[in-house]
Order: sequence, then C-alpha cells, then structure tokens
Amino acid sequence: MPAMKREHGCDLGGRTMKPSYGLRKARPLILPVLVALLSMSGVQAWAVPIAIVNPGFEQDSLSPGVYIFSITGWAGGSAVAPQAGTWAPGAFYYPSGVPEGKNVAFNKGTTISQVLGATLQADTLYILSVDVGHRADEPFPGYAVELLAGGILLASESSLVPDPGEFLTSTLTYQETAGDPVGQPLEIRLVSTESPGDLKFQTNFDDVRLDAFAQDPPSVPEPGSFLLLGPGLAGLGGLAWRRAHHG
Repeated sequence: MPAMKREHGCDLGGRTMKPSYGLRKARPLILPVLVALLSMSGVQAWAVPIAIVNPGFEQDSLSPGVYIFSITGWAGGSAVAPQAGTWAPGAFYYPSGVPEGKNVAFNKGTTISQVLGATLQADTLYILSVDVGHRADEPFPGYAVELLAGGILLASESSLVPDPGEFLTSTLTYQETAGDPVGQPLEIRLVSTESPGDLKFQTNFDDVRLDAFAQDPPSVPEPGSFLLLGPGLAGLGGLAWRRAHHG
C-alpha cells in the first residue's frame, strides 16, 4: 500500500494545520529572510535532528497483515509476555495507509523504549513527534509519549484520541531548565495505557522524530535591528498574500 503523503504544517494541540497555498509557494524565500531578520534581532536557534534507531519500524520486512513480537532497536515486551512488536497492517485497519513506510509498532499495555546515543544538553529545546494510531477494528486503549534523560521523566503527552483507522501526531515540547540531568542519555518511551491485566486492545505508533534546538543567549540588539524586523515581517506577509491571490 502506498504511504500516506505528509504535508508540512504547524501543530495545534496534536493536530496539524496545513499552511495556505500562497504561503507554501513563498516558503523557499520566506525562511532564509526570516532567519536573517531573527539573527539581526539577536535571536539565534537551529535544529539538529537526533538519531533514532528504526524510527519508522521499517527495518523488518513484513508482508501485509504479518506481525512479529520484536521491534529492531527498541526494548518492549518479553519472550514470556510478548505484548509489543512490529506489524504491517493492511488497508482494512488503516484505509488511508500508515504515516511512514508500511510497518507500525503495536503495543498492548506495556512500554516500548529506546535509549538514544545523544545526551541532554543545556540551553536546548527538544521537540518529540510520534504518530499515534487507532486500528479500525478495536477500541482505543490510550497512550503516553514520554521523553526522559538518565531515567528521569522530563515531559509526557497523552491527550489525543484518533478516529478508528486514523493516526494523529503527538507533539511533545521540552525546554531544558536548571536542575535537569544534563549530560545524561536521552530516552523515548511509547506507552500503551491499557490495563496490563486486560491486554485486549493495542495502540499503534509510527514515524518517531526528535529535534534539538540549540539556543544561544541573545546579544543585545542594536535599536535599528528592531526597526528592520517589523517592516521585514510585514513584507513577508504581503508576499504570501500576493502569491496566494495571483499564483
């Protein structure tokens, strides 16, 4: 089954809002100009994708409908109580396809986790995004997406309820603060919140992404920088409007 095409957009409470047609057409010009304007104002930040092993659960090649009780690169379940694994759902379970590739992770009342090679850094903003799925033939048992460092929970997100046969994107944002375990390994946990005694229904996960935004303390900007920033942003808005209305 072909993968579902992902549109870029901004997240609002876990859901994605697509930018307007005009803004998308102007984006190649807008982004460099906006970065330059922010630099002049003394604000500096840049994103670094953090490596995750098997982030889309595609390292095991499975035929549609086939599942295995293991997830390459991730810990979860056990040989005694195999409650998590890798699954290639067919169109019956997700009519629009899955977000990335053809496989997903399934989880029944347990925790899937991965300790990353990266460590928690000072003055850094982290954004963790995970697609959470509700298979069409079962009730949705709930979930939690967690970010940890050195085994200490930094942040968690669990607010979404996808419609049957659909995925929604869980987005967790965390800013490093004083007292955090800086230098300790980062960890991602994907939790199914179904009661371990039930184990009837599963949560599906796909396309795990983690970005780190290193932030330099802003220098004191010259007064003229603010004078340039306002008209510059207004000009970008006018450019997007013209692109939207005149093609």
